[in-house]
Amino acid sequence: MSQKVTDKQRRARIQPLLDYWTEHMGVRGNWLLSWQLTSNLSDDGGVIARTYTASPYRKAFIRFDRKVLDSVTQAELEDTVVHELTHVITEELHSAIARYFGTNSFLYTEMTNPIEAVCDHLAAILVSMRYGKTRITYDQKVPIG
Repeated sequence: MSQKVTDKQRRARIQPLLDYWTEHMGVRGNWLLSWQLTSNLSDDGGVIARTYTASPYRKAFIRFDRKVLDSVTQAELEDTVVHELTHVITEELHSAIARYFGTNSFLYTEMTNPIEAVCDHLAAILVSMRYGKTRITYDQKVPIG
């Protein structure tokens, strides 16, 4: 019989990562960041977190899915936190693309999909720098070089 994970335990996993990374990525003091735990963040159940931003006001809001969060390691959670914070930093790109193409446009998707890959890659680089070792990004199948 497994013990039920509480929201207090979930917050204890997330908050220290947010404290560390908002400071080191320059988000703290430049953005008003808040976050919450939620359920059913995505239909397929695989999304750990999602970030919502209001760039003109420099406000960002991150939602973490309880169920998915409970199944990931602390390393995966740290990657996710850094990935979501890179979305905060790259928000101006999303906003500019949305203003120019509209969010329902095929070109909007074509322009914003690469930003997702960039956020993955930057998260892997930044977390690697913290621990002094190279980490492979999720989409990378074989080492380059």
